[in-house]
Amino acid sequence: MKIVIIIIAAMFTGLALADDIKTMDGKEYKGVTVSRTEPDGIVVVTDSGIEKIPFTSLPKETQLKYGFDAQKAAAYAAQVAAAQRALFEKNQKELQKAHDQDVAIADAPEKEKREAEAKAEAAKRTAQANQSKAVERTFSGERDGVYYPDAHNGSGN
Repeated sequence: MKIVIIIIAAMFTGLALADDIKTMDGKEYKGVTVSRTEPDGIVVVTDSGIEKIPFTSLPKETQLKYGFDAQKAAAYAAQVAAAQRALFEKNQKELQKAHDQDVAIADAPEKEKREAEAKAEAAKRTAQANQSKAVERTFSGERDGVYYPDAHNGSGN
């Protein structure tokens, strides 16, 4: 029973330990807690908030400590870029649709004008919501409607 308690206490102590991290350009992060490891960097909690430190700015020993793999980082970067590109294209289409509806409003009779205004406003809200979701997905591990649990499990894989 004592062994189980000691193991559990050690696990919680390990999670709460603060770390000092120094980047290759000399920036120091004192007393940070590594929240999670992602393929392209580590996410740390500092006194001023949450920050992601790319592996490319960390010394080799720190990269190894947190499981950096250049191939996985490159694949992850390609996935993120593709998801951002797809979202950008989707938003551009939504904005074009809203613009086209605005143009139609200028030429429509009064009743049709009100309907077109409502549709245009809905299209603008959709584009804005998509943009907000993109930011949220960046920090949640979800991209392109798919949740990637490896982005949060701390394994860096």
